[in-house]
Amino acid sequence: EAVVTGLLAETTYSVTVAAYTTKGDGARSKAKVVTTTGAVPGKPTMMISTTIGNTALIQWQPPKEMVGEHVGYQLQYKRAEEEAFTIKDFKKADDHFTVTGLHKGATYIFKLCAKNRAGNGEEYVKEISTPEDIPSSYPQNLSVVGLTATSTKLSWEPPPLAERNGKIVRYVVVYRDINVLNNNTNSTTATEMTVQGLQPDTTYDIRVQAFNSKGGGPISPSIQSRTMSLSMPVFTKNFGVKAVTKTSVLLTWEVPETFKSQVPLKILYNQQSVEVQGDLKRKLITQLQPDTDYSFVLMSRGNSAGGLQQQVSIRTAPDLPQIKPALYQEDVEEGGRVTISLSTGPAEVSVRWYYIVVVPVNPASHRRWENPEDMDIQELLEPGADSSLQRKKRQSQKLLQPYIAAKLDTLPELFTLGDEKKYNGYYNKPLPGQQQYRCFVLADLTDNESQVHHSPVIWQHGTGATALIRYRCRSTEMPLEASQIH
Repeated sequence: EAVVTGLLAETTYSVTVAAYTTKGDGARSKAKVVTTTGAVPGKPTMMISTTIGNTALIQWQPPKEMVGEHVGYQLQYKRAEEEAFTIKDFKKADDHFTVTGLHKGATYIFKLCAKNRAGNGEEYVKEISTPEDIPSSYPQNLSVVGLTATSTKLSWEPPPLAERNGKIVRYVVVYRDINVLNNNTNSTTATEMTVQGLQPDTTYDIRVQAFNSKGGGPISPSIQSRTMSLSMPVFTKNFGVKAVTKTSVLLTWEVPETFKSQVPLKILYNQQSVEVQGDLKRKLITQLQPDTDYSFVLMSRGNSAGGLQQQVSIRTAPDLPQIKPALYQEDVEEGGRVTISLSTGPAEVSVRWYYIVVVPVNPASHRRWENPEDMDIQELLEPGADSSLQRKKRQSQKLLQPYIAAKLDTLPELFTLGDEKKYNGYYNKPLPGQQQYRCFVLADLTDNESQVHHSPVIWQHGTGATALIRYRCRSTEMPLEASQIH
């Protein structure tokens, strides 16, 4: 390729290409006719004056060098923290505009260009900062996210952006025993704080206030939190994370022998709560967002003090490109075998193990396993690699239950379901005929940080589409279908 310079604006040219050697030029190519675009205007001048009432007066003059026919101006502006610009177009005769609704204590970016018929010209860019004022609103969503007999962990969000009136430099938490008039204060630059040194089994009134360089804004409405009693029975222990996918997490815990099963537990997360019977000792939370931090708190609903027991935090798996099993051939094998093709996962992701999962389709499995993102992974894994005696007993009881056919360190291009081999402890059993099956891939991702804290299994479900397999048994021929899983 070559770049031809020195051409005139708004001019049509005929271009041909020829090869040449030391013997001379070769044949020329067919001529290509191109027309250059017109030159765009130069940079205008712009002046900005902030006025009373959160407004700014924008004034401008045309470029000193105007090429082509001047048709107007375009103004773009936004607060520095925002992503999208507000765009205003003006006629050639316009020379000013007043921007309203500016926030106090904020930096704004303004860009102005002149336009001709060839397009927008060079931009004049200018930043302005509006004067600060004390915050006009209080921190939002103050809540208790952790609790012991002598401490309370708090979390909140900054005041709304338009009402911060400058950069928030610190927060002051004001708290007191509801039976005492004197307030106590703690200061932090973060949007969370653990208040220490509290009295057990005591109710506290808590508020928070935001400060910028001009001072403190209004104080938030109060919330009340009661610390745990030293004599409070332990409802659970070892609350933790067993497995994480991109849209779900499996939480587990242990309960003492004296646990009263009629007392429900409550799991709090993301301003939501779910109840679960404590003796189940596990709960699958679904419909989460990929690659997102979550904090889960387990508490006893029946405890008047709040009963907050333990807290764990996780980050869901990233939303990676999907591994889609597909039927390898139309004329599938008999004898309980089916060959599928598997696409490989993204090279930048570290995968510990791949699991090939087979789900016999029946009314129960269709409801529970239609979306593998929301399944209980441990329910699938725990009965997988065990003794042949346990397996035979389980198979007699659960003939058509979902199962893992293979555990692989690398993903092959082709894999045969039902080849009766063992893959890292998982038996790839024959597929009974006259039956539909779903097949998908689980990728166990390496995640060192999560292993250190909670030792969960971090999963990426590799099934943008499961393979819905119907294979021929004797004279019955059944085609492959695919269903998209969101």
